Amino acid sequence: SICISSSPQSAPWQNFLSSIISTSSTNNSNSFPNPFATDTKQRRRQDLKQQLLNECQQNLGVNSPQVRLRIEALIGELRDLNPTSETALSPLLRKIWVLEWTSEKEINFFLEKGISDRITQTLSFDNILENNIPFVKGGSFGVSGNISPDLNKDDYLRTNFKFINAKLDLGWINFNFPPIGEGWFDTVYLDDELRIDTNSRDDILICTAEK
Repeated sequence: SICISSSPQSAPWQNFLSSIISTSSTNNSNSFPNPFATDTKQRRRQDLKQQLLNECQQNLGVNSPQVRLRIEALIGELRDLNPTSETALSPLLRKIWVLEWTSEKEINFFLEKGISDRITQTLSFDNILENNIPFVKGGSFGVSGNISPDLNKDDYLRTNFKFINAKLDLGWINFNFPPIGEGWFDTVYLDDELRIDTNSRDDILICTAEK
């Protein structure tokens, strides 16, 4: 037989090999994400999204203190799971969005009174914002303006906007109004199907991508 070492102590080559194996194991554990942790986060994100959308659908046009508290709690959890960094710069932001819930009184007026049942906001790659409120019985109300990401904010979540026109279409006659305001919104959650904003008026806007 071949005896590599008769000493009870480890040979130098054994110590060297053990060192390599230990280092490799440590590096591998740091280099590869835990797939179970990733799956758990994704499942939690999807569950929270569904809870939020259910809350929105049950309370479209309603902004009671109780409803807002429940929605803010869900937003707080989703914000921590936001898969998109620098949302104001993301191309995912630029599309047609369908309103699911808002705390804005002016928008909820059209929903509460049954004047409209589907409101959209378009954010284009040309830096144009368009809000469209079609009326159930014909006609619409819309505002348009310019948008730009706020590059002075380190997290790049903020988009500045300035309205430049408002139009009321009654079907048989149109009215154009002068610019009506400006401000900003922070997109605190964004993926390819859901967007959540808070804005300079302390309001909340929750939208899904138009299908």
